[in-house]
This record gives sequence, structure tokens and C-alpha cells, in this order.
Amino acid sequence: MILVIISHPSLFSRPSQNLLTDVIFATQNAAKDLKVKRITPRHLQLAIRGDEELDTLIRATIAFGGVLPHINRALLLKVEQKKKAKAQEA
Repeated sequence: MILVIISHPSLFSRPSQNLLTDVIFATQNAAKDLKVKRITPRHLQLAIRGDEELDTLIRATIAFGGVLPHINRALLLKVEQKKKAKAQEA
């Protein structure tokens, strides 16, 4: 059995500090994009899911975070086809 003893807590503090800085910075940008001053769990959700690296690293459910806005492409195509058909009829 191999036992690893880490004597310096700074080995864990630096990466966690960098991760927290990245999350807060992305969350702050998400709040600014929505033109609000208060950061909510929704902004945290948008920031984490919007960043590819944070999304793969943080696979947790965020309470009151909501869902990401997404409209299926097939639904958009049907709407566009209806608009084109109406335009051709007129």
C-alpha cells in the first residue's frame, strides 16, 4: 500500500482559487450580459454551461439555475418553411 502525504495545503489552494476565479468571472460576465447588478444561480448556470472547460469539470445540478435556452433546429425549419409558403402565396 502506498500512502501519499501532502504537507503543504497550498498545493490544493492555488488550483481551487484559480477555478473559483474563473467561475466568478464568467458568472459576472453573464450577469452583465443580462444587464443586472445581482448575481443569481441562473447566471451561475449560464456561465458554467456556456464555458466548455467548466462544463466538463463541473457536472453538478445548480438549484434554481433553470435550463439553457435552446430551440431545436427542426422546429425552426418548420417555422421558416411556413413563412416562405405564405410569402409565395401573397
